[in-house]
Amino acid sequence: MKAGASTIMINSGEINGQPVHANKYLLTDVLRKELGFEGLIVTDWEDIKRLYTWHHVAASPREAVAMGINAGIDMSMVPGDFSFYDLLIEAVQKGEVKMSRIDDAVKRILVLKMKTGLFDNAYPEPAAAANFGKAEYQTLALDAAHEAMTLLKNENNFLPLAKNKKILVTDPSAQSISTLNGCWSYTWQGKEEQ
Repeated sequence: MKAGASTIMINSGEINGQPVHANKYLLTDVLRKELGFEGLIVTDWEDIKRLYTWHHVAASPREAVAMGINAGIDMSMVPGDFSFYDLLIEAVQKGEVKMSRIDDAVKRILVLKMKTGLFDNAYPEPAAAANFGKAEYQTLALDAAHEAMTLLKNENNFLPLAKNKKILVTDPSAQSISTLNGCWSYTWQGKEEQ
């Protein structure tokens, strides 16, 4: 907070069995009140929906929206599905979310857009699109990844692996290329297996 962070993306997990996206204590009491965070709180990918579909703490998609917003979420990140908008309107109309809570979230969104200059120039770097995906950027990313790898202890000179050595890699996702790619990788959501 002291460094001036403008946004925080909430973790997709649970703490003590409660999804963070529905945890008013963490989002409002601790983050906002105790720590003094004044910026925008945004969900991770589809995590409001997941309060219903994955965590099963909401009885309906609308209840999931109300839970997240009332907990302290300002913006839901789901670019391909606009149901959040309709469900939020219904939740406000049914008194499940106060209009003052919406005003509070919208104010944070607009202030952030104003501070970043989006009202003056929404597309400040049109020439940057020509730089997207350049081969030298892939090389730079690979070099950065190599430099970020850390061997904690090379006991008995285990590394580099000898050609005749075999190791067992075990995990529920050990053979899943998409999982190993990760969500924000060279393919969207790491889905492509090639």
